[in-house]
Amino acid sequence: MADQNDPQMTRNDANVHLRFTCLREDLQEMRQDLRELTREMNIRFDDMAQRMDYRFNRQTATVIALAAAIIAAVRL
Repeated sequence: MADQNDPQMTRNDANVHLRFTCLREDLQEMRQDLRELTREMNIRFDDMAQRMDYRFNRQTATVIALAAAIIAAVRL
């Protein structure tokens, strides 16, 4: 009698369960892909920021050098 009270998984229930399992796996793969893309983008942005900082520092040094040259030329 106890066996009759236990719910049996029908073929339709098994298919639904399998579909949810596949969806869950796909979702986990998409999350992992998103994490990897985010990491790659962060690396690229960090690299770009470093190059921008370098260029800005070089430009600032050039402007200061030109200003110093102009001031020296005016004093002559």
